[in-house]
Amino acid sequence: MSKKVKSFAASSSFLKKLFLENWQRKTVALVLALIIWLVVNRSLTTTRTLSGIPVRIVHIPQGKIIEGVQSDGLLPNRITLTITGNLPQIDELSANDLEITIDAKEHEEEWSESITKKNLVSLNPDIDVSKIVKRISHPTLTFHFLQPTLLPLDQPIPLSLFYPLDCLSMLDPTSLSITSTPLIKNIKGVPFLEGKFFARGSDAQFLQIVKGMLQIEIVVVPDSRKNSLEWNIQFINPKRLENQYVSQAMSDRERASVHEQESYLRDRFHQLMSDFELCKEDGSPLNLNIQLQNNSIDIHL
Repeated sequence: MSKKVKSFAASSSFLKKLFLENWQRKTVALVLALIIWLVVNRSLTTTRTLSGIPVRIVHIPQGKIIEGVQSDGLLPNRITLTITGNLPQIDELSANDLEITIDAKEHEEEWSESITKKNLVSLNPDIDVSKIVKRISHPTLTFHFLQPTLLPLDQPIPLSLFYPLDCLSMLDPTSLSITSTPLIKNIKGVPFLEGKFFARGSDAQFLQIVKGMLQIEIVVVPDSRKNSLEWNIQFINPKRLENQYVSQAMSDRERASVHEQESYLRDRFHQLMSDFELCKEDGSPLNLNIQLQNNSIDIHL
């Protein structure tokens, strides 16, 4: 036999022994090796510190306000977490994959929240944090609800009349006027509502900026069933007021990100406009009884 034939026969015999001789034991050994590899691989852990993770408050009770929370529930400042978990997956995590969710549903007063796995939400559909994260380290966060306070307006409120276009055929705006009473003060032909009025759902900085640029708008819509008219609060040139509020607030405080600060302040301004409410001295809402009588508009508390 040639050397090549002998070499091939020897190799063939070696491979048969390698794969076929005691194949049951070798198969069991291979399976056990795979199981051991999987167990060891999953048991390997690592710890990483991730900065810039957003915090969102959900289920805020109706009528409650948490300082700093934006309209989408996010806090303006992000936090840093130390996360321990499975080695390969944790190494691939980034702050953009995660969000902390805090449930305010069962809370009425100040409370502290320890950040755990249950608060951690994955923003990446390919990552299941419940399976890869073992432990989270972060100082306890404390939250409290702002108590609604009444801030004095300290000035009369201008009154204006709004006439919907489709109602002009039923009335003559030139013949209508607001009746003068001790409640109504006329300043150079402009009617003002006078009295001790307060603002709720506001802060001092917001009120200082907007109080000279708000008015009570009376909607003059004749109704055959009733003579009472509806009214609402209007902020004049709200975009200018918003820019003034943001500019002043940004000069008074420092934050890590100018962009995040401005976005937060603009959201806060819109929220304050939405929550703004006029009240009487005892804290009850200002309810105006406005009646259309012939050519006169009578206003009473």
